Amino acid sequence: MKHYFLPLLFLSNIAFAQTNIVLQPHYEDGNNTYLRDFNPTSPAIGAVDLTSYVWTCDGDPCVGRAFFTFDLSSINVGAIVENATLFLYANTTTTLGFGGTEPHTGVNASHLFRVTEDWDYHTATWDTQPDITFDNSVVIPTSIDPVQDYELDVTELVQDMVNEPASSYGFSIQLDNEVEFYTSLIFASSFNSNEAKHPKLDITYTGQNEVNNYYLNSFSISPNPAQSFINVNFSKSTTTPVVMNVFDAIGNVVKTVNVPNNSNEINLEISDLADGIYLIGNNDGYSKKFVITK
Repeated sequence: MKHYFLPLLFLSNIAFAQTNIVLQPHYEDGNNTYLRDFNPTSPAIGAVDLTSYVWTCDGDPCVGRAFFTFDLSSINVGAIVENATLFLYANTTTTLGFGGTEPHTGVNASHLFRVTEDWDYHTATWDTQPDITFDNSVVIPTSIDPVQDYELDVTELVQDMVNEPASSYGFSIQLDNEVEFYTSLIFASSFNSNEAKHPKLDITYTGQNEVNNYYLNSFSISPNPAQSFINVNFSKSTTTPVVMNVFDAIGNVVKTVNVPNNSNEINLEISDLADGIYLIGNNDGYSKKFVITK
């Protein structure tokens, strides 16, 4: 026979499995380029640099912006991004005339943006460059060394990408000041010959199923004590149907209710149950206590 204290064991803190992935696309898997206004209709196909700059080209001021992507399709919508770190590596072997062995120059403070329009490095040009959003953009501080690698916290930015895959097409780096020339940030792209310097994105996330379980297990009961009914309120709408069971003091299932998809709460009739202590929980075994007094 089951005993009452056994179901209570499920009231302990819930531990969620987290997944870590490291994305560092190389060569044929890479989609990155820089777009420049001095050659506004031509793509920079296979560029070994990811660069943002304000310089002079043939004596006239010119601007460049970097664009690059990572494949996040393995992370389902609904996942929670616990941490995401972007690694960018200075390209000391750049062939750009203003780069050389010291790729970062001037007051080159920049921002990292989410790209919201589809693009491809084979065809993207300055005149056709994709749109960006300023939401959760990340500061790239002015370099303190002409040869400097960057490690950026992009957790919120990647969460946006996971939440909105239909309007997320990678990152763009753009200088904060695109007027004052002789400034640059030059990183290695995924077409660079040194694979260790290709852009890298390290992501730790809690998957959709674990998130669903969290919200299904995070609910409140009112009134408590109760007489004829209880309301079970979920902290977030359910994303899949779930079964809730009511247990009596010795662990027997005395009532079952099917909770449909997209539910914020359920109202459960309990007038047919006797006074006493009960547990209610979902089909994953997590339960909470409520009391009936009439």
